[in-house]
Amino acid sequence: MEREPYNPAEELQQTAELQEAPEAQRIREGIAEALRDGGTIDHETAWLIARHITPGSGALHELATTGEITPDIGTQLEIAYEVLPHLADTWIAALDGYCYRRQDKGPVPGWRRENER
Repeated sequence: MEREPYNPAEELQQTAELQEAPEAQRIREGIAEALRDGGTIDHETAWLIARHITPGSGALHELATTGEITPDIGTQLEIAYEVLPHLADTWIAALDGYCYRRQDKGPVPGWRRENER
């Protein structure tokens, strides 16, 4: 299968569209709050990021749907850093820190219900 050539203009357009989404504002606020407090992002912000960057299956999808942080999350985050460079220093880095620092890696009861508003 042949890959499409890299098109920076297309990436910028996708980034601009994403940044205009209402959830993007909540993600920016969650990251800013974590930076101010010197901690990690909250569950809602992690859920929003995971939901936006999940490939539809695997560890990121598991995080987005159940809150569980599986052992494969590191590999999927490494891939996300590479394929989503426009989000690497902000969204993905924040989610990476959240996954690394969260003590209980298991599913979070009510994960989707609590975060959907």
